[in-house]
Amino acid sequence: MKKRIYLGLSLVAVALLSFTSCSKECKCKQYVNDEVVLEYTIELEGNQKCKDFNSKVAVLGVSQEVKCK
Repeated sequence: MKKRIYLGLSLVAVALLSFTSCSKECKCKQYVNDEVVLEYTIELEGNQKCKDFNSKVAVLGVSQEVKCK
């Protein structure tokens, strides 16, 4: 069950990467239960800001958070 949750959360992170294009870059970290599980870079377009990609979700006792700087 946890593997499916991790896989789902990772797919969300990959989806964020695929919907962005050139200009400014943000470095993001994905946390699951306060542990870093993925680090990646997003290139921003238009008026997007790094904080636009920050998110926090808790499902079935598992917390997932994305922080971009």
